[in-house]
Amino acid sequence: MSNTLTFAAEEVDGELSMKLKKTTQSGSLESSDILITVTPAKPGAGRKIDLESVVLNAYGKSIKKDIVEILDKLDIKDVYINANDRGAISSTIKARTEAALLKSIKDLNI
Repeated sequence: MSNTLTFAAEEVDGELSMKLKKTTQSGSLESSDILITVTPAKPGAGRKIDLESVVLNAYGKSIKKDIVEILDKLDIKDVYINANDRGAISSTIKARTEAALLKSIKDLNI
């Protein structure tokens, strides 16, 4: 059994890009977690990240950086992300973001 997931990419303006198919979520509003909601955006719309956090003043930039890192890793260019943070650590933020994006790309209902 392989631990690798393969995703279909579509060509946009000569470049390959992952395609988000639907709005999905990952995470929770429990303490030390983050709820990530991913919504596909029209081509050319860019990335929009709305962040609400109990630690926004101290860690807001770091949280957004973690989210953008995963967007870059998956080559997602057009997306709306709503992140509701309850003090999650960096690895949790990245995992929740990646899970929500992959569910959208693969059109999963989990």
